[in-house]
Amino acid sequence: MTLGGKLKKRLLRREIERRLQEYTRPYSDEEALEVQLTLFNECWRKMAREIPFYRDLQRERGIPETIASWEEFLELFPVMRRQDLNKKRTAMASVTRKPDFMRITSGTTSVPVQMPAWSSELSFTRPDRWMARTWYGIQPDDRGFYIWGNPPAMGTGMKGMQDHPRTFLYDKAVGDYRLPSYDFSEDKMRECGQRLLRHRPGYVLAYSMALDTLARVNAHLRDELRSLGIKAVVGGSEGFPSRDRMRLVGEVFGCPVAMEYGSYETGLMAHTRPQGTYAVFWRNYFLEAGDEGPDGARIVRVTSLYERCFPLVRYEIGDEIELMEEGGEYGLRSFQAVVGRTNSFVLLGDGAQIHTRAVGHCVRDIEGVVAFQIVQGRDNLTLSLVFEGDLPGQVEQIIRSRLGNVHPLLADVRIRVVETLLQSAAGKTPVIIDEPETGAR
Repeated sequence: MTLGGKLKKRLLRREIERRLQEYTRPYSDEEALEVQLTLFNECWRKMAREIPFYRDLQRERGIPETIASWEEFLELFPVMRRQDLNKKRTAMASVTRKPDFMRITSGTTSVPVQMPAWSSELSFTRPDRWMARTWYGIQPDDRGFYIWGNPPAMGTGMKGMQDHPRTFLYDKAVGDYRLPSYDFSEDKMRECGQRLLRHRPGYVLAYSMALDTLARVNAHLRDELRSLGIKAVVGGSEGFPSRDRMRLVGEVFGCPVAMEYGSYETGLMAHTRPQGTYAVFWRNYFLEAGDEGPDGARIVRVTSLYERCFPLVRYEIGDEIELMEEGGEYGLRSFQAVVGRTNSFVLLGDGAQIHTRAVGHCVRDIEGVVAFQIVQGRDNLTLSLVFEGDLPGQVEQIIRSRLGNVHPLLADVRIRVVETLLQSAAGKTPVIIDEPETGAR
């Protein structure tokens, strides 16, 4: 425990306590839906005044200033998808004040989405994250160990930290250790295991795929890792390859394995409880179950319930979830599991396994990039871009520089502009795909 950690705990204590009181109160389903409707109506009145898209939508559809019920909401508001947000991005943002940063997707979709955001939005989701961690006994003054990539434009490893000193100094002050890596190869994760033992954290947070490799290659250190008394290992960004691999992580570290659920567009929306199901932060997000997939899972649609520069209304985020056996299909306060949310590795010649999210970070904010895909060939790697117009030479240099910051071999990737991306046999457009044996595009 550090002095900075103690201060962090003191600053967050009231926020966590308030959230615990709000979420532990035994609301009935009807009471919770009423609370959510009140929160949405507060947002809707501002949206209809301040956001061009919703001002026009109100006029075109005759939407009242106050929505009387969620049934009326579902009837009046259209479902929005990524392509809709990209086409209408400017009109869907507030014009009252300038954004402080951009929320930009990458990693799980080949079509990046950019959303302007205010720093004040982060204050709405931060207490939820720390409240959820207390379910596992984690407190803000516990030492954290993070395996989480940093923006490739800043470089990697210690160089990346030096390029972003605020993150480095903050982590040091509160007692956290951050490994800013996208390389989850076995050699890298063996080294990570030694660093983790030296740091002696109270909890671990990492990409789920990093945790999978970390546990497998350090299983021989099981006794030493268990002796650390880690309260929980928290996975994020994607699911584990299987339930057995998730159980292995818990066995190696001798503690519960928790999962965060969120996205770049939203921040944290749900978190597992120790019994395994997901608890939704329903005061910030209204979740509804959309169409049913072939495996019976339901597509997630999300509506934000707090003031945002770029509000989300019935946004189909692209994920699928398993519903609880009992409960409704909207205003979800819990669900069983997230289905099929996994990422893949880019395999390089030296054995490095680079998370696909790293490549997404390299292109997601490049003006003109409509979509991207990594084509993994037998002897080469291609970055395919759907680009508006010709790809300028200086833009290609920027992309290569960023790729080189992730890993030197990525700087030599073949970059080409295509009209359409390759699809899988199931008709989907994945971020990474194997090159067809025929070489046909």
